[in-house]
Amino acid sequence: MKLRSSIYCISFTSFLLIMQATCSKDTQKGFENQHISQLGSSSLYDSAFRPIDFNRASITSFITHSYNHTAYAENLLALDFSHIIQFLSFATQSPQPRLYAKSIFKLFGQKLKATPHVNTYALLILADKLPELMRPLMLHESEKAAKQEAIERALYHFLLKDFKKFKENSEDTLKQLSYTIYDITMRQNAQDDQDISIYELQKAVEQFLEIALNKVIWSPYDQQDIWLCVKELSYKLEDLLAVNGLVGTEELEALYWSLIHRFCYLLSTAGPELNQETYSAIQQDLAQSSLLLLSLKEQESFITSKKEHLEQAVIAAQVTATAYQTGLIVKN
Repeated sequence: MKLRSSIYCISFTSFLLIMQATCSKDTQKGFENQHISQLGSSSLYDSAFRPIDFNRASITSFITHSYNHTAYAENLLALDFSHIIQFLSFATQSPQPRLYAKSIFKLFGQKLKATPHVNTYALLILADKLPELMRPLMLHESEKAAKQEAIERALYHFLLKDFKKFKENSEDTLKQLSYTIYDITMRQNAQDDQDISIYELQKAVEQFLEIALNKVIWSPYDQQDIWLCVKELSYKLEDLLAVNGLVGTEELEALYWSLIHRFCYLLSTAGPELNQETYSAIQQDLAQSSLLLLSLKEQESFITSKKEHLEQAVIAAQVTATAYQTGLIVKN
């Protein structure tokens, strides 16, 4: 297992080799970028917005001139995830699609750590596209059928040859059967000996989303749209549950906590800038408790729930905002 793990910790060199083996010069997608006109025409932005041909030379050029640029993380990646979307869209053409996708999340996740913020709308666009991008990499019907057939054969063999043993020693026989089924399940988790398991891909997605959510920012000038964006992000994260378990319930709860903590940070720093209409909209949703973001059960008992935590933060921020707006507190 240690050897297997080390093989799957993909290096940039192996990343290029995967790309080279599967690239087509005809494969090209335009960028879905909304910031081109605002960012100027420096060498970074010129190279960054140039569509990538999926061949080794093009990938090397992107890494050299865009990804490695000192301003790439904060001035480009933090504002737009088009590169990630473009690279992930090529995953199905790789001979090792899950390993390839994991390498992309790792590559851009590392770069994202260098920026203090992430544009919330960039994250929304990516979250909206993740189900479509990731669904082909999850458990295929052919894999399900293969697993089901293997289990059926094991059960048939048990009923045909081991049922007599079961009547004589049910505990040991059932234990042996459970070992057989467990082995089948684990063996079928990877598409083949070359690719990684679905679980490893799930962890890569979760880790990337955690990094992004812990850096997401909003502008207080957006007022009620801030809360609408928080809710929309929660819906997009919830959608990942339906992609053959791309994100599990426990993982979703952890991501929800990251989103709530980040929103509470906004309330603590920019709360006085929010108007009463914004606070009323938040409180209305808190009262209804219809959002999975607020109603998903905590994994641990006796801890403050997400809803309670958010309620406390909203009350504190609204009191401060009211004090500023009524003149009880004067801004410096």
